Amino acid sequence: MSYQLDELDSSDPDQLLAYERAFFSVFEPLTHNRLIRWLWDWDDAAKRLCTRVPYEEQTIFIERDEAGAVRKALAIGTKLRTLQASDYGFEIPKSPENCESLTFFTIGDRRFEGTRIFYNACRAKLLKRGFRTMYATGAPRILRMHIFVGGELLESKEIEGEVRNFVRINLSWPPRGRTGLE
Repeated sequence: MSYQLDELDSSDPDQLLAYERAFFSVFEPLTHNRLIRWLWDWDDAAKRLCTRVPYEEQTIFIERDEAGAVRKALAIGTKLRTLQASDYGFEIPKSPENCESLTFFTIGDRRFEGTRIFYNACRAKLLKRGFRTMYATGAPRILRMHIFVGGELLESKEIEGEVRNFVRINLSWPPRGRTGLE
């Protein structure tokens, strides 16, 4: 059985609504994380959340459950016209081989194996499209995950009392044959 990885069709209002509501459901409880309230566009009344990077500048990979609900998502800024990292004062080198991780989330089953398979499927698609390096920002609690997937800490900043890390991730890591998709 092969792994099914979908891409969000942001022109489909039903797909967009399902994605934005799933995104909201994951981050809404994180009330201690004030910077994400400032970084992203929140619609609390409609329970929707999106990044400030326009959808036409993104690729969003989705894993759905058997009922079609969003279970996992990784949003990637692929055009690098609008940079989320710059809101924190970080600079991403403009190159066709670079992209930016905008958000990653998992709903429900968060076991390592399923998350690894999803992430490596996304990585494989990005590599096929010519991307080699992904930049990401995040809170200290996810730095270990970024390092685990081939990341290197470039810089840390304290912003409004919260630390944000800036990481460069080599998409070619791990070496060929160790993706978990074999």
